[in-house]
Formats: sequence, structure tokens, C-alpha cells
Amino acid sequence: MNIAVFAVRFIIPVLLIVLLFSCVKNMFKIGKRHPILRLVMEPNGAEFNITCAESAIGRSRICDVRINVPSVSRRHAVLTYIEDVGVKISQVGNCKIRVNNKKVDGFTYLNLGDVIEMGGVQLKVCNPKFEDISSGKKPTVKGVIFQAVLLSIVQLLMLFEFVAHYGKDIPAAIPVSFTTLIAGQWIYLIINKFKGNLQIEIMGFLLTSFGFSVAASAFPSSLFKQLVCAVLGFAVFVAFGFVFKNIELTMKMRYFIGAAAILMFAYNILFGKEINGAKNWIEIGSFTIQPSELIKFAFIFAGAATLERLLSTRNILLFLAYSGICIGALFLMRDFGTASIYFVTMLIIAYMRSGDIKAIAFIVAAAGIGAALIIKAMPYVANRFAAYRHAWELASGKGYQQTRTMIAIASGGLFGLGGGEGNLDRVAAADTDLVFGILCEEWGLIAALCAALCFVIFAVYSLRCTPRTNSSYYAIAACAASGLFLFQISLNIFGSTDLLPLTGVTMPFISNGGSSMIASWALLSFIKAVGTQVIKEADVG
Repeated sequence: MNIAVFAVRFIIPVLLIVLLFSCVKNMFKIGKRHPILRLVMEPNGAEFNITCAESAIGRSRICDVRINVPSVSRRHAVLTYIEDVGVKISQVGNCKIRVNNKKVDGFTYLNLGDVIEMGGVQLKVCNPKFEDISSGKKPTVKGVIFQAVLLSIVQLLMLFEFVAHYGKDIPAAIPVSFTTLIAGQWIYLIINKFKGNLQIEIMGFLLTSFGFSVAASAFPSSLFKQLVCAVLGFAVFVAFGFVFKNIELTMKMRYFIGAAAILMFAYNILFGKEINGAKNWIEIGSFTIQPSELIKFAFIFAGAATLERLLSTRNILLFLAYSGICIGALFLMRDFGTASIYFVTMLIIAYMRSGDIKAIAFIVAAAGIGAALIIKAMPYVANRFAAYRHAWELASGKGYQQTRTMIAIASGGLFGLGGGEGNLDRVAAADTDLVFGILCEEWGLIAALCAALCFVIFAVYSLRCTPRTNSSYYAIAACAASGLFLFQISLNIFGSTDLLPLTGVTMPFISNGGSSMIASWALLSFIKAVGTQVIKEADVG
């Protein structure tokens, strides 16, 4: 048994590397974009091959079709491709558009041969040029099955380590949770016939497995709760996968979800429970939930928008006001770590909505001044960062958590001590704020970095899919969700190792907490959508 346990410590990191390499190889098989139509400017013959499902037309440099003529507005019109319907052109604000010499009131659908007129410029709708089309290679069924088998082997080896650690006294929650997760993921993959880009889900299951391992080591009694929340979170992931297939339904739901988020914040401020200095918990019977975790999904859902709605000053101002309410509520709740996550997410969405670097710089500067004023008015906020870069000097006091985390990382080495064999779980918040230390101590630095690499892959994947997605809504939402993940794990990893101030934020999927698990799966639905809702062969006219 001892030899087998020792061998498993080395096998798991190798399998993780092979699994992620296989997932990346499949995920990034993205072909060139299919042209939708071609606009030909008359009479000079300048051509614009339209490849995006939403394209802005105007004088501004950020427009997809740039017409550098003074009579054309900076953002004059938007072309929108709707699958199985066609391509429509919409006016921005009060900008005037004529199609075949008829005034457009709001929007109209285009046909081949139509002539669009704006600001005295004429554009003829023509067939696209297809010589550059390349559909790319889709992930194969064999590839997905291979990845699923590797994942299951990793999960079974994790369970084996806990069986070896606990022996006959192993809590029932550990084998039940791991076997339920393995069975559930295989059922899902079989239902989908192992077809399509299922690597997002596979990495989500992997991260959930790491989350179960942390709970199994630190608080086995919480594993059933984590399992239930993982099931709920995955149900949300699947449900919104269907919602995102209908962009009109998605846009209608934005206002209800946004309003629900504000109401939840208001309830939290009035009736929430304070834990560790932050009033960010709501008690419902014997359960507690953290609304700020769940509202991350609502924040992005309400903040993203389609291109035709982006080009309105009113819409960006509404988003900034909405963001201000959410971030302000977090400050009132004294949850400053989560407030910083919301702020960075807001910056990502604001930049993708406006493309205005100056405006973003102004927002950052204003936030910096506001933060300085808050620290001056609330000295206890500054005291939270007193140990930053002085953890070893204050090892018995304010730097205790960070020093113990760094010791745990060093003791785990590259391959770890084995599931349940670590000592960091004896430190307060080890399974939440310091969770990277548990990963490193018990599973090794290689495995911990593989877990962190999943979030980097999500971000790169979102950026790669953005030009091909059917709507800017999916692009903005996916980039915001992956950016949120990256920033949050950075705060968690670097905060626990004293490279950044310890802000007390969790690591998505992995930190012990039901609200975080549900929110993580919900946010992952945005990243799934950006790759699913891609442009297919277009038929105009």
C-alpha cells in the first residue's frame, strides 16, 4: 500500500499535464471566420468583407467598417447577422440611413443587391468572397473520450489517496462525493455523445474534484454540502446554456436579473450577518449563503450587451451606475476584496463596451482617489494590510497565515505529501483564503499550477473565440467572466504567499463554500457560450 500511495503522488501530476495538453489541443482548433457578406462602396469600389456577426459602421477607428467621411457619424449603424433569419442594419441614435432610397426607421433586413446610403456614401450588398474560408478541425469523439478517461483516473487516484489516509474510518461523504461526480460527468458526456467542444466542462469537473479534495482533507463533514452545491451549480450551467442560444431572451432577462441582484444586496445590507468583519452572509434556517458570490453572475449577465445597444451613451452610463450601486453595496458590507473583483470586472466590461482608454483611465484614477479617502476615513482598513511584505517579521501575529502557507508549499514540493497528509488545514481559513497552500502541500506544486492553468486557458479561449461569436454579448460576458476568474485566483494565490495583500477572497471551484461553487459553475456558462454561439455559414438574401 505504501509503495502504491508513493507512486500515485507522481502519477497524478503527469496525468494532469497530459489531460490539459489534450484539452488545449482540442479547444484551439478554431478555423478562420466565415464571411457573411461584402459591402462595396460606390463609385470607388472599396470593399469590406464582413466576418463578424455584429459589425459597426462609422467614421471612428474602432468601427469594423470605417468610412472616413465627415458626413458619416463616428458610430452610424450596426450590421447584425441572425442565424436562419438574415442580416439587419440598425441606426445608432438619430443617425439617418436609407436602403434602396427608402428611409430606415430603427432597422431593416438586407438582401443581396441592396444599396445602403448614409451621409452621402453608398454601400452595395454583395456576396462575400469565400476563398479564405476554413472551418477548422473540430474536437473528435475519441479525443473527448480520452480526456474523460484521464479525468476519471485522476479522480479515482485522488479517492485512493484518501482511502489510504483514513483507512476504515474514511467518512462516507468522501467516496460518495467522488463517485457521484464521476458518474454524473460520464452521464453528461454520454448524453452529449462526446461531441462538440466539451473541454470546458471537463476542466470544470477537474476543478470541482480539486474542490472536493480540499473539503475531504480539511472538513469532510462539509463534502455533502459541496456536492449538493456542485449539482446546483452545474444545473445552472446547463440551464443558461439553453438560455444563451436565444439572444433576444437573454437581453430581456438582463433587467430582471440585474434588479434581483440589487434587491439581494439591499437585503444583505439590512439583514445580513457579519463574519470576520464583513457583513456578507445571509442566514436561511441552518444554511448560510454569500450573496456577493452569486451576484457575480448577475453582474456580468446584466452588464454585457449586444453591439447595437453598446453604441449608445445612455446604455454605458446605465451600466456604470449599476456597477456603482453593486460596488458601493460591497463597501457598505466591508467586503473590500470582493469589491476589488467587481471593480476589475467592471473595467473589462466598460472597455469592451466603449473601447475608450481615456474613460477607463479616468475611472481608475477616480477609484484610486476614492480608495485613499476610504483608508483615511477608516483606519482599520489600512490595518488589514499591515502585514503585507512583512509576513516573516510578524510570523507569530498578522503574518501567521501567510508564513504557514509558504511553509506548506515548500513541504509539498513538486509532487505533494498525499491527500489528507498536510498540516495547513489546522490554520484558520486554510480551505478558503489559503487554499492554494493546501493544493501545493497535499498534491504538489505541479498539480496546483495545473489547477491555476485551467483559468488561464479559459481566458485565452474566450479571447480566441471572441471574433467568431454570434454577438458581442457573448464576447463581453466570456471575457469578463474569465477576467474575473484570473483576477480572483491572483488575489488568492499571491495574497496567501505575501506577494499581494491578503484580501480574504476564495479560489473559484476549489475553496470550500457552497455559494462559491454555484457561482463558479454559473460563470463558466459564459465561457461555454462564447465558443458555442459561433458564426456558421451565412445565407443573405
